[in-house]
Amino acid sequence: MCPGKGKTSRGNETKQRVVMAIQADGFCIHRCYTKVIPSAHGAELQVFFLNHIDTDANIRTDNWKGYTHLKRNQD
Repeated sequence: MCPGKGKTSRGNETKQRVVMAIQADGFCIHRCYTKVIPSAHGAELQVFFLNHIDTDANIRTDNWKGYTHLKRNQD
């Protein structure tokens, strides 16, 4: 699909939202999980995290503030 005109990034309501988790060891990728989600709200992300990410995992993000709720649930 070609990129559309108009607003970019999270503010574009016509884009599909996708969540992704990559299991890596150094420079090797072992697994990659992706899922199209209807919204980037905590509940959608929580389900994905519970299904694909171990509670002992070392998680790296882009520091988007929407992940804050997920971190609190792991503590």
